[in-house]
Amino acid sequence: MASFQQHVADSKKWLGNGFENVHLWLDEYFKTYGPLHRKVRHHQEGIEQIRSMYGDVAASAAAIHILRDCRHIPRANHYTIGFVDQFGLRKSWPTSAYVRYSEEDFTTLVELNLRGSSGLLLWSFIDNENIAGFLGSMTRLTPDEVRTHQVRWTEAYSKRLSLPPLEPRNLEPAPLPESLRSRFKSHICCAQSPTSRIRN
Repeated sequence: MASFQQHVADSKKWLGNGFENVHLWLDEYFKTYGPLHRKVRHHQEGIEQIRSMYGDVAASAAAIHILRDCRHIPRANHYTIGFVDQFGLRKSWPTSAYVRYSEEDFTTLVELNLRGSSGLLLWSFIDNENIAGFLGSMTRLTPDEVRTHQVRWTEAYSKRLSLPPLEPRNLEPAPLPESLRSRFKSHICCAQSPTSRIRN
């Protein structure tokens, strides 16, 4: 769990202001719940409360605080429906997510949150049943906005399904560079059973 000083330093680095009031408000329930305090305000709705009290830049400070603590920005109901654990971390994440969270990972999340995506998201892999969950967890849309987009997604998804399949083309495989070829050979050798290595 990050310290108050860490949260203030993050805000100063990214926003030029420590936003001490924001961090104190977000962690106010630590006195009551200890490490389980995140369910009260560490979510998108908490950010929106900060926005209404202190403005947009303060809301960015709240988002940075939550990204430092939770590694993403959950919704308030994610704590009650079991999408996240009591610390705000996604339950679907592997155990290593609890241990490995580098400063580079955090920086990437903050930049993505403050500046937006640096690339295109290919949406076509998301089926019609899962789009609501995707939009609810990966965007800042309200539940009403998600429902509106879901209607539009249903139309777009059915159009995509009506398109003819792409014809496969016969492409010549590119030669594998020798450095990669030797790496694959060493992995294949190591993956074989001990008896097969003796025979070879």
